[in-house]
Amino acid sequence: MAVILSIIVPVFNVERYVDKCIKSLISQDIEHDMYEVILVDDGSSDNSGRICDNYAINHSFISVIHQQNQGLSAARNVGLRSAIGKYILFVDSDDFLQKNVLAGLIEIMEKDYLDILRFKFRRVREGYDITQGPTTQSKLYPKSIVFDGHSFLVNHLGIQCYACQFMIRREFLADNELFFKEGIIYEDTEWTPRIMEIAHRVSETDIMAYNYLEREGSITQDRSEKVVRGQLTLINLLKEQMALLDDKRWYKGMIAHTAVTIITHLGNSLFKQRNYYLKELNDMDIYPLSRYNASDSAKRKIALINLSPSVACWTIHIANI
Repeated sequence: MAVILSIIVPVFNVERYVDKCIKSLISQDIEHDMYEVILVDDGSSDNSGRICDNYAINHSFISVIHQQNQGLSAARNVGLRSAIGKYILFVDSDDFLQKNVLAGLIEIMEKDYLDILRFKFRRVREGYDITQGPTTQSKLYPKSIVFDGHSFLVNHLGIQCYACQFMIRREFLADNELFFKEGIIYEDTEWTPRIMEIAHRVSETDIMAYNYLEREGSITQDRSEKVVRGQLTLINLLKEQMALLDDKRWYKGMIAHTAVTIITHLGNSLFKQRNYYLKELNDMDIYPLSRYNASDSAKRKIALINLSPSVACWTIHIANI
């Protein structure tokens, strides 16, 4: 039977979580010979690699690739180059799928001849209690409508760019060499608009398929200087993409969202370094910040930042003293 789906799982030092993740990939509603699970052990120093190997020994549709640590993007790219399925699903090794969701997602991909399908996800805490209900941040529109990728990006994507909330046609990724940029953080936010701008058929479903674990130590919980540097790099990369396009609305909105996040960091954990980073932002020529796709609270922050980034930074700092 042809392999219809490849699930790519980058693994790095997640021995506490990877077992639950893999079990969720096994507990699905399609036959195991219809899909493959590719576990890419990215140089784990804990027991993660051995846990993966044990699953591969007992399940013929699970394989493991061991490599020296190269980062999340490189691990995903290795898995993508090894995949043989008609469709691709990325799953992070500390997250997990809902039971019996793959058949429904594949059915929609097949019926609508899609390049990309977005499904719903929810956030859970370490104890796996739900912190936020199913969400996509999409504007309301009738389901099963198929959009071109640019229209979906500009009008429906919002600010959520997680690679793990999409099922994607593998041939589409391979033919257009749509790999993740290596050596950066926030690689999803750089990659998602690139695939959307090229896609011809994109849609969305109400199926709640993915559980996103908010845990200590993950990049989304980090507030270090490394993260701010990564966000500055992201702004430059988005500006490069945006320069090639006539419709810049989504990119300006995402740049504004990223800048607000940076200034919030500066007002909190990096206040002493604020002048250096505020100058970097100013030199990027991103002001005034766009309000596109911004929430009401974000719009208020943007208004203050556009008035004075320094005053905004002080205001955030004083509010948190």
